[in-house]
Amino acid sequence: MITILEKSFAAKVETRDIEGEQFDLIITNGFHILVEIAASAPPHIVQRLQRKRELYTRTTGVEPARFIFSVASIHSRRAQALRDAGFEVVEPEE
Repeated sequence: MITILEKSFAAKVETRDIEGEQFDLIITNGFHILVEIAASAPPHIVQRLQRKRELYTRTTGVEPARFIFSVASIHSRRAQALRDAGFEVVEPEE
C-alpha cells in the first residue's frame, strides 16, 4: 500500500510510534492524514481513535486534515458514530 501511494500519488507515507501508539501516516502537500486499518471495530473504537487523534495533535502540534478508519467488518451504528465524531470510515460494500 505504501508503494502504491508513494508512486501513484507522490505521497510521503510513514509509520510513527508515539508513546506506544502506532500511527500509519500519510503526508501529501503538507496535509497530515492518519489512517487506521482494522479487521473489525471494537465497542470503544470511537474513544480510542479520539485519543489517538489528540495524542498526535499534542505531540506534533499538527491537527490531522483527515483521519481515515478502514475496516473489514463494522456495524452500521458504530460506523455512523465514528462519522459523527469526525472520522472517515471506509468499509466493504454490501
